[in-house]
Amino acid sequence: VGMGNDEDDVDALFDESAGLGIRETILEIIMADSGAEEKMASGDDGFEGIEKEFTDCLVNLCLTVLSNALHTIEESVKTAASSSSAGAAPSNNLVEQDDSSDDDDSKPSPSNRQRAATEPSALPSGVSKRFIDDTKSTFGCDVLSSLIRILGQAKTNPHDAYHSARCLGVLFKGCGNSHKARARRDLDAKSIISAALEVGSRSHAKLEDASRVAMMALVTDDEGSVEEEEGETTEMENERLGEETEEEQQQDHELSSVMEQSMSADSDERL
Repeated sequence: VGMGNDEDDVDALFDESAGLGIRETILEIIMADSGAEEKMASGDDGFEGIEKEFTDCLVNLCLTVLSNALHTIEESVKTAASSSSAGAAPSNNLVEQDDSSDDDDSKPSPSNRQRAATEPSALPSGVSKRFIDDTKSTFGCDVLSSLIRILGQAKTNPHDAYHSARCLGVLFKGCGNSHKARARRDLDAKSIISAALEVGSRSHAKLEDASRVAMMALVTDDEGSVEEEEGETTEMENERLGEETEEEQQQDHELSSVMEQSMSADSDERL
């Protein structure tokens, strides 16, 4: 995926105007794998075993493509933000950086890796939320639920869990506090990520780093989401107040009609 304008990159991932259906196919395969555990119990003999092996390979490829696409967009946003804030650097500084980079190995140290794992970065505001909502409306399934389910299989399938954790680490940033609260409350995301983090610490360093990023994104509130949710709450309160006002008006109308009937009955008795 190219590293051009961040808005173009976002459109490339979330827009299917070209009619290729790549995004839909990838998401459909990932979310259709929800019955993989049931298929596993049916046995791996003959054609079923070959089909399962092919399906597992296909799911792994789709998770790889999705996680790479999300991270490419995230990196392009970070690069654009840093270049706009830093401006043009002097050429002699670049030479000094190149000279110092020759002394160090390309391999990151454990401290640098841990710092990079918890470094905050996010997609443009609302993009993660739009992606989750659009996927829900298109397929009727929750992409967060599917990714968390795959992450929950970290003991038996750590490679798929790693790519799932990478996706969650990006999607949890900017998806809104409501989606995070739902993931913690309904999907048990916090304990599943903790279990994956433990598995990664024992046997899979990349899974450990990706799970740490996902956990940090899950427990950190989005800044812009608070105002968004307050606006939604205000709208709900206004609707509730409007309904109460209509009920009060209806009750007043009924009361006035009852009083009129009572007064007319009293006047008839006097006559």
